Amino acid sequence: MHARECLARYIVQTDQQISIGESPFYKKLITSAYNPQYEPVSRTTTRNDLIRLFETKRDDLITEIQHLSVSVALTSDIWNACSKQDYLCVTGHYLDPDWRITKRIIGFRPMDFTHTAENIFNVIISVLEIYEITHRILSNTLDNASSNTSSIALFIARNILQDGGYFFHQRCACHIINLVVQAGLKQVSDQIDHIRDAISWICSSNPRFSEFKRHCKLNCLKPRRFQTDKP
Repeated sequence: MHARECLARYIVQTDQQISIGESPFYKKLITSAYNPQYEPVSRTTTRNDLIRLFETKRDDLITEIQHLSVSVALTSDIWNACSKQDYLCVTGHYLDPDWRITKRIIGFRPMDFTHTAENIFNVIISVLEIYEITHRILSNTLDNASSNTSSIALFIARNILQDGGYFFHQRCACHIINLVVQAGLKQVSDQIDHIRDAISWICSSNPRFSEFKRHCKLNCLKPRRFQTDKP
């Protein structure tokens, strides 16, 4: 495997900065431990290597999925990045030739527009067309957002779903469980507020926390530092 490809894989798998190849500390590590003749790799070169690696892996995945003899189930969700950019992630789930359940992210598209049913539908369809599996989708699991529910009608109207789309719309179990838990927590919100206030009071002062640890030790309990959450 080419050294630059190894660097690109390392960046992806460990979430490193794209400029790590030109870092003087990284150069010192490589030249001291592995290769004294190592020359730094610029971020521009690394970016091109990452794009090339992505395209190779995507083409391999397209070939793999196109040769499947089974249907593909989807899960779709919209992600919110800390940069205020929204992305729609599409994951394919299927059985490989050895009958092992496999899942692969087949699309991670920026959502630079409102999250309407039509926009969600268009993004998912564009992903499916790349892999040429538009007519091989068994189901799509989504959360309970109204726009997601409305997008299902657009898939059914296109008449491309197996069994007329009878199994197509699956509601996300995790999202349903989260709604149930939130409803339950609402019933004990007063008690939770008291606990939150107590933890905030203890953690807001080092002397208070030291006193808390002292009481824990007196009662043969292991002290721990609590994380303060946001309501």
